[in-house]
Amino acid sequence: MEISFSSFFACSISLTLLIGILYLLLFHNHILSRFGIVCIYVFALFIILRGYLPLDFHSIHLTKSFYSDGLLLDLQYMFNTTLFSIKTFAITPKVIFTIIWISGTFFYLFKRITGYLFYHNYLNHIKSTVSVEIQTAFDETYYSIFPHGKNRCRIIISDNLGTPAIFGIRNPIIILPDIYAKEDLKYVFKHELLHLKHKDFIIKFLADIVTALYWWNPLLLHFLFPLLNQTQELFVDYSLTQNLSQQDRTEYLECISKSLKHLNHRQKNRMNVYALADGHSRSRMIQRLNCIIHGNVKGGSIFSLSFIAVLFILSFSFVLEPVYFPEYDEDGDKIYYYDENNSYYIKNGHEFDLYLGGKFVYTTSSIVDEFKNFPIYESEEDIKQHEK
Repeated sequence: MEISFSSFFACSISLTLLIGILYLLLFHNHILSRFGIVCIYVFALFIILRGYLPLDFHSIHLTKSFYSDGLLLDLQYMFNTTLFSIKTFAITPKVIFTIIWISGTFFYLFKRITGYLFYHNYLNHIKSTVSVEIQTAFDETYYSIFPHGKNRCRIIISDNLGTPAIFGIRNPIIILPDIYAKEDLKYVFKHELLHLKHKDFIIKFLADIVTALYWWNPLLLHFLFPLLNQTQELFVDYSLTQNLSQQDRTEYLECISKSLKHLNHRQKNRMNVYALADGHSRSRMIQRLNCIIHGNVKGGSIFSLSFIAVLFILSFSFVLEPVYFPEYDEDGDKIYYYDENNSYYIKNGHEFDLYLGGKFVYTTSSIVDEFKNFPIYESEEDIKQHEK
């Protein structure tokens, strides 16, 4: 089990392929209904886990190296070319790109963490009084989901986001616009508390780190979060509605519709929180509504879980590497590489000069058995004449 530039690059390719498969599973409703939202949720977790494992497993014969003597070899030579030196430290393109990658990773994380801290501080300074009716509805919903839990949640009545949302990990804050009737509150609170139960905020933070590590991969940067967010929303909708009657589903839909209308009216920017309605994508919202109305999305199956496990294992099965030509063998003897079309002997008196790949190797008194089929020339001029 090793980590290298090649295994890190292979991990990025695997993540891109896995995200592409997640997209196909998620946004084709026929496949989604058969494959199961729980399994797709597990698949999304596996994708995040894969980002933390940029390793190869040659020792257990899981990973196979695919060698290239073309582009990858040229890139290796280019990356390892010394541009200049600082004292005894050689500055190569590889060193420069490593510095850029680390800087980009820290910049991305700094931007996300400072945004989180800023908004957390902003919410802590909001003074909000919650009515007995709202608090009672919340307590009943909370203990129906966490019967033995300790309520550490705080409710803030605010229209800052334009939609209900949950923010934070240890002491979560539920942001609630003042637009809901009493019968809406159980759906609003249950939706947000299911995000808390699923540890969705932590999962998104872990996805943030993966995105920071692979910020240079544009497909991962632009697709991982939207796909993860839609997966989490569909999973919460499934968990909330699987035992509801058709009338209760209709009430839940009306609650989402009310949130969506208010959100679009307010036109607020959504931050790294979990909201009941997402006004940024009409197609994703329509998909959620259709799944709730028809209730035809399954949880999953053994086949789906097996398919996910196989994909995850296969994501470790390859590493792209440049061809490596060692200079010496295990005994310390120099290794020569040659092209038979450019290997030959030149007579040197009663001896022969051996050339491999156009390079002189040594002088021998007789023809070597391993190279007995090489042509013999009288001089270098004969070689030039032969090439003409």
